[in-house]
Amino acid sequence: MIIARRTIFLFILLLFVFASCGFGVSDGGEGAPVDDIIVPGNGLAEKLTWLRANAQSGGGYIIEISRDERVYQTLLYFLNRINITITIKGVGANRTIELLYWGNLFYVFPGVTLILEENITLKGYGENIYPLIYIAPGGLFRMNSGSTITGNISRVTGAVYVDGGTFIMNGGAIRGNNGGSICGSAVTVAGGSFIMNGGTISGNSGAVSGGGVGGTVTMLGGSFVMNGGTIGDNTARGGGAVMVNRGTFAMNGGTIRGNTAAVNGGAVLIGVDGAFTMNGGTISGNTAGEYGGGVSVGVNGNFFMNGGTISNNTAAAYGWGVFVSGTFTKNGGTISGYAGDAPNAGASASSELGLAVYAYSNSGVRKRRETTAGPEADLSYSGRNGEWSGEWEY
Repeated sequence: MIIARRTIFLFILLLFVFASCGFGVSDGGEGAPVDDIIVPGNGLAEKLTWLRANAQSGGGYIIEISRDERVYQTLLYFLNRINITITIKGVGANRTIELLYWGNLFYVFPGVTLILEENITLKGYGENIYPLIYIAPGGLFRMNSGSTITGNISRVTGAVYVDGGTFIMNGGAIRGNNGGSICGSAVTVAGGSFIMNGGTISGNSGAVSGGGVGGTVTMLGGSFVMNGGTIGDNTARGGGAVMVNRGTFAMNGGTIRGNTAAVNGGAVLIGVDGAFTMNGGTISGNTAGEYGGGVSVGVNGNFFMNGGTISNNTAAAYGWGVFVSGTFTKNGGTISGYAGDAPNAGASASSELGLAVYAYSNSGVRKRRETTAGPEADLSYSGRNGEWSGEWEY
């Protein structure tokens, strides 16, 4: 009897130890063990059919792709079922899922999470009018390392459209997409949020003529938070990397480099009621066809700089680093012109280009900073009323 009691006691103690160390116990957080089901079927079409019939609320499902696939639009919708997580990954080698015709390759409905893992490429349609991935309110889309979205050529929008849902980019690449005149060639946020922790957005192109206003990442509402990763080598009419036309953009880290805008904002264009807060990261080597090689702030735009670096950007006209006609406040960070503040060997501080910052308003108040404005140089300017303060040079 005593031996039996000791055995029970030891068994309970071992269970407690295992639970404390996390063996076999899931708290629901990232990296915790989960009971995901590998979806059965021969090919993607069969697996999606099985998923629609069998997925349960709160379930996690893995779709393994072992060959290249070509499919029509897929609606990730489950009647009367919610909190369903679908992970797609390639097996054996990198695998491509290609869209056969107009539409969204994946339409992510409320209550659904779509995750792209390693060895998977989503390829768009060459004459599309829709985004490749559409995220409805309450939907979540996550890209991890080893995933790619490419080749969606749309007359309206580009690769990913966030319409009230959430897009988290931890890794992977969005490249080689082409957007329309209003939306972003890579990502459009009309509502909800886009969080970029890593990965690259590169080689995408938007409409550069015909009155187009879309950037590579275009904010029409909602929020964009950039904590890491790179947005580089993209082209657009305005906002070579990011166009904030309503909504907010917060840059805490990462790099924006080598982007080109046909008009204003080689890297970032802040338009109607848009707000950009820069706390860290680097904006460098971008080019604007007119104003604001690094950042261009429109009349109704707002730019708050608390940290980070803006350097080596160029513009055909004013504001090589930053051009301001809206509201600008600098409490930290560094802004410099191109190659040590001079556009060429013969240029001087009297060039009146605003090699670091050029501020202008219709009231006639113009302010310039031709040489580097380091962390110690506070600057503020309001194009709406012509008020200014801080260490301007002219």
